[in-house]
Amino acid sequence: MRDIKCAELPFEYSSRDKLHVLVADHESSRNQLKAVTHRWAGPLPPESFCEYSDACLISSPEFTFLQLASSKSIMELIEIGTYLCAGFSITERGDFNELRDPVTSPERIESYLACVRGARGATKAQNALCHVAPNTASPMEILLGLAFTLPRRLGGWGYPEARANEELDVPDHLRATLGSRTLRCDLYFPSVRGDIEYDSAAFHSDAERLDYTQTRRNLLEAMGVKTVSATKGQLNTYERFYDFMWMAIERLGLPWRPPSKKTLTRQRELYGYLTSNHSLFRLC
Repeated sequence: MRDIKCAELPFEYSSRDKLHVLVADHESSRNQLKAVTHRWAGPLPPESFCEYSDACLISSPEFTFLQLASSKSIMELIEIGTYLCAGFSITERGDFNELRDPVTSPERIESYLACVRGARGATKAQNALCHVAPNTASPMEILLGLAFTLPRRLGGWGYPEARANEELDVPDHLRATLGSRTLRCDLYFPSVRGDIEYDSAAFHSDAERLDYTQTRRNLLEAMGVKTVSATKGQLNTYERFYDFMWMAIERLGLPWRPPSKKTLTRQRELYGYLTSNHSLFRLC
């Protein structure tokens, strides 16, 4: 614990927001005003830690996912896994920050869990991992991605084929217009060649960006990809969100079966959870 005190960590912690420390033995298990210690029984793969300094190691994203499995609900774990596999970062206040490469992937987490079978939380982590929606590029894409892909028993709409930021090849005769050989769809449905694009004011505040966005949309239509635009105003209440989901399903031609009352209740609860202050999500 003395080493932790001396280390210059890149974040603040306090008696209200404590630092959680993993220690090797019982002698080191001494809680302090600003820190809580934990012990882990059993061996751990080398991929469990990232080196921060000579004295301190930080849990890897994969090990973090496993540790949280013992204390989080299945929905919380799915959301955390989706953020870990997302292509953007968030600030300490929970605000959307900037695009970046995902810190891990479902494949890497699955490979890690295969090395710790029988560990506390491993089965629950594996169950949650099946529903993680990777490669999203904003909190709003996480809302749409999980709402579409999760099964109805978890409050989703049951379209697991949806893929966030799927890369499509642009035909040769259209590449000059975009200036690229490929383009990415925010949420792509391969069976119906459909795409949902989220238009965020944070990224569309100038004419140049708007022009690029519309060019992409025109190219997708020219490539035979049906597009639907989503905006904050369409998604910022459950009633508007529900109407948008119906409209998108109809526009893309996705198969549909009427939901039961129990399913409708679960869908409302999922929306409420993903947009609540207790969630990592922020409407942006």
